[in-house]
Amino acid sequence: MGVCSGYLFKKLGKMFVLVAGLGFVTLQLLANSGYVQVDWLKIETRFNEKLDLDRDGKVTVRDAKYGLNWVIDLLMRNLQFKSTFAGAFYLGFWYG
Repeated sequence: MGVCSGYLFKKLGKMFVLVAGLGFVTLQLLANSGYVQVDWLKIETRFNEKLDLDRDGKVTVRDAKYGLNWVIDLLMRNLQFKSTFAGAFYLGFWYG
């Protein structure tokens, strides 16, 4: 299960980055063409509210580590062999 979970999280992460990047490019094209007006300050505020997990006012690598640790803790809760799952998760994430 750890390998499968690690593999899945890596693939979903890549897909999220692709969708977010394409969305940003599309939004920029529409904004530059005059079809939409984007309130970037509002977007930045909401982004910081949702992704600033350690509540220091900035989205940093520490927030990503905090989020990853939260997910791993959630997945490992009530599992008898926590160390095996974490090692297998790492392998699945690394080779995925």
